[in-house]
Amino acid sequence: MKILYIGKYPPILSGEGNKAYWLLDALAKKGHKIKVLTNSMEVEEQYRAKLTPEDSERMVSENLSVVSTNKGIPHRFIPQTNPFLEKLISLGLEEVESFNPDILYSWYLVPYGVAGHSISQFTGTPHITQHAGSDISFLYEHPSLHTILKEVLIKSEGVITYKRSEEFIRNIGANPLVHTPSFSDEFEPFGDKTNLSKLVGSENLRSEDSILFLGKITKSKGLNYLISAMKNTKQDINLVVVGDGPSRNLNEEIVRKNDLEGRVHFLGALPPWKIPPLIRSVKSVIIPEYNFGVPIHQSGIPYESMLCGVNPIVSEQLRGKYKDPTGRIRFINPTNEKEFAEVIEEVIDTKSDNVEKYYNRLREAIGHHSSYVEQIENYLLKLRTS
Repeated sequence: MKILYIGKYPPILSGEGNKAYWLLDALAKKGHKIKVLTNSMEVEEQYRAKLTPEDSERMVSENLSVVSTNKGIPHRFIPQTNPFLEKLISLGLEEVESFNPDILYSWYLVPYGVAGHSISQFTGTPHITQHAGSDISFLYEHPSLHTILKEVLIKSEGVITYKRSEEFIRNIGANPLVHTPSFSDEFEPFGDKTNLSKLVGSENLRSEDSILFLGKITKSKGLNYLISAMKNTKQDINLVVVGDGPSRNLNEEIVRKNDLEGRVHFLGALPPWKIPPLIRSVKSVIIPEYNFGVPIHQSGIPYESMLCGVNPIVSEQLRGKYKDPTGRIRFINPTNEKEFAEVIEEVIDTKSDNVEKYYNRLREAIGHHSSYVEQIENYLLKLRTS
């Protein structure tokens, strides 16, 4: 099967983009031909993962290649804009002509789903789309976007969605394709670990005293609460921050004001294949999200952490969103600095045991990545001739 995927892809810093990478990589390894159409090479520096030459090789394979829009349009638009949608559609029409895909697969409605819908209308190539939480909440409800997004959902051959969104998708007249997402087999406890001292550039950094924050640095991600709690923890505990975003400077200022420069390390964003060994190299991963604003949103980081044998500390606002058959998630109120610090120290001091048993129990509860890949594969195969 030949798939033209339209969506986020490394080096974009994106949880959904990371999931797409693991899925497309698995489909390519099964022998499907994948062409990725993206605007990732135009992403702003604060949302761009750092890539080495070796990393660039991980983005492609024998069955997977990437085409990205570029900034080579000197024209200045008034009002100022970057015509991502038009560029994606234009490149997509060229790829349909040269690559001749069996199906278009878009992920995120804006702009990728709209681009996939447009290419499908122009060429007759079947199109399925996959939404994120923001797509069917505030974006779908926005009066300037509602009509086109509803059109994309209804006119697609199917909408890859979650069980909790199935009724919504069906009620608007679209075809829900319920999927059970899982996580790459690279998220497991026995693989390689990152050399934290080398990565951070500090000889005194020890894995057993280190905690990790992953993702975009925005107000709702709660990094500011984590940094504030750090000043109440023991001096040998270090925080490694892997991610970037508009609130990075503000959080770096909080670090300086609390004299934490030697204990909080900002590394920028890293590509998805570097995340599993990084998680395995720390004692805990912290998810302090607070008032995120998208009720349907569910970070996958707690699962990724537990699959790697690492206990996560999670905002109490996310309580009830995760299967935790091993009882390893510690929930905290991120705004309570004292409680937050105490839980960090408790988790640091907790001995990791029964790792294999916990991993198997969690995989049984949330499913294997191979089953998820097969589920998406079957939807694509079924609808490619619609």
